[in-house]
Amino acid sequence: MKGIMDRYSRQVLLSHIGEKGQESLKEAKVVIIGCGALGTTIAEHLTRAGVGTITIIDRDFVELDNLQRQHLFTEADVGEPKAATVKEKLQAINADIDIRGIVDDVNQGNVDHFIGGKDIVLDGTDNLNIRYLVNDACNKLKIPWVYGACVAVNGMTMTMLPEGPCLQCLLPTMPTPGSVPSCDTVGIINTLPSIVGALQSTAAIKFLVGEKLTSDLTIIDVWDKDFKTVSVSQRKDCPCCVHHTYTYLENPRDITILTGRDAVQVNPLKKNPLSLEELAENLAPRGRVKKTPYILFFSVNDKTLSIFPDGRAIIKGTNDEKEAKELYAEYILFEG
Repeated sequence: MKGIMDRYSRQVLLSHIGEKGQESLKEAKVVIIGCGALGTTIAEHLTRAGVGTITIIDRDFVELDNLQRQHLFTEADVGEPKAATVKEKLQAINADIDIRGIVDDVNQGNVDHFIGGKDIVLDGTDNLNIRYLVNDACNKLKIPWVYGACVAVNGMTMTMLPEGPCLQCLLPTMPTPGSVPSCDTVGIINTLPSIVGALQSTAAIKFLVGEKLTSDLTIIDVWDKDFKTVSVSQRKDCPCCVHHTYTYLENPRDITILTGRDAVQVNPLKKNPLSLEELAENLAPRGRVKKTPYILFFSVNDKTLSIFPDGRAIIKGTNDEKEAKELYAEYILFEG
């Protein structure tokens, strides 16, 4: 216990946690889905708190405009995969815990694998498709998850417990792409994710040390210093937490519009692992190529394709699904 007291002494002193709670944190397994502003905040909090196993999953890479609000990243990380980069930085903060960085897209085919057997899931995404998918999967596997969202100066967070209410009680119908403001369309103040992420991290720590959580929704206006807590009722006809039918788990999609980013992700349902080295050679005569160990960037005309070894690609410069699929077929399935 001396080692715990050395590193976590100020935390162990808290009556809310103590030595027993610290041991519970050490044995805990958590998943953070998404490694942007919220995800990096949560990951750093839980790493410093001594959570024993932290799995971080993110499909994206670091871009320059991320640095305004996404903790842990520096200019040297631009172009690198977020999950792998964060793993390396967090391991330097706390080498005594198990940190796993997975560069992948969370989808119907793998979400059960990623979250199964974990104690709690934390939302660090900026994508409603993934949130509704996670809501289904967590309810199916009876795992609590902590929702968080930020845009402009407003944020919210809510813990979704297996017994409900769940995300479909709060938002019965998923908004159509582009109908909801995003950071890419209306901006964001960089202090907001730190507050929302701290509340999400605190909820996780409370749960992991054995305290019962509630499903109230916390709404924040950081500019006007306005914090509200709203009670959310379970919908009697909720398909997810009442009837246990999981629509978002059962309808796979191979394409996702990344709202506000002028980009589309293509993730083939039939996996097609790629050799980035061979693909780089094939594409070099056709445009500008930059290869990293995790991602191949290919630019042609006004489009940039970020291609991953598992066959997934983010195509920047279009919001048209048909065009994205055509570009994918032309360049990634290029036979030479």
